[in-house]
Amino acid sequence: MATQKRKMDDRESEASTIERLRSGELHILSAITEELPDVFTVDILPKLDAKATFNLAQVSKWYNSAVWSVCGVRSMRAKLENCFQTPDTQHLTEPLYWAATIGNLPMLRALMKSGVDVQKELLWRLGNLKIWCSRDDERLSRFTALHMACQGGHLMVVKALIDAGADVNCRCNLGGIPPLLFAAVCSPAPVVWELIKAGADVNLTDYPGRTPLLLAAEDGNEKIVSLLIYAGVNIRYVHPGSGGDTALTCAKDNENAAVVKLLKKAACRECRIQWHRLQHTVGMCAAPTFGEFGCLGSI
Repeated sequence: MATQKRKMDDRESEASTIERLRSGELHILSAITEELPDVFTVDILPKLDAKATFNLAQVSKWYNSAVWSVCGVRSMRAKLENCFQTPDTQHLTEPLYWAATIGNLPMLRALMKSGVDVQKELLWRLGNLKIWCSRDDERLSRFTALHMACQGGHLMVVKALIDAGADVNCRCNLGGIPPLLFAAVCSPAPVVWELIKAGADVNLTDYPGRTPLLLAAEDGNEKIVSLLIYAGVNIRYVHPGSGGDTALTCAKDNENAAVVKLLKKAACRECRIQWHRLQHTVGMCAAPTFGEFGCLGSI
């Protein structure tokens, strides 16, 4: 009885599908995906080019799940290689590059499930981001997916990469830029906070000696400066190659009054702590007054 009912249901489903095809309500590709999902994933999806695949993922939730499944991403590298065939575009053939750069979380998850190493070195043309270059540097540098996700400000992708074990203090080979340095300039505050919570060194510099605080202060990003101060950043750090720039001078030079106020307040608070420690060490009578001790001279 159960077998007969199942056969009747199958026939009714087939008749319904045929009728929807005839009326134009259902496209042939959608019919295949509904009736033969494995055929679509294994035999049809790999034959689509990169552009068609990305477009198809936007059609519906079902297509999105199919395209960004473990099976779906296996053919993605070959599609990208067909799309980008010149030496100048070789860095665009890595699926992980696209997942991190455009913030495609389903794609990233599928790649990780398929065994892709999140610490894999990815090529990127640093000269495309003039803030990181003193000249037009056309060399390809090696970054990680976390660098790229931070540069794009993609919070959920950053969290997924951190959860998967991405190194939050990894520096690229060209410029020595850590992810937090990118995030301090290019990301919203929640991305910076995720990195800090995961153990990012707030004082880690790039090779020229820039810190996240210097760049955030120069940019006038009050929220990120506040987070860095809360995380214990060295507010008195002096940039070695800039003639004595500190976070305070960067903020002043760019007329970022709110950041100047934040830094002065933090410096004063630090000095009060040091002054109280000095009093405890040498005694109240021997210690200088707070006014004599000073608090802003070294930032």
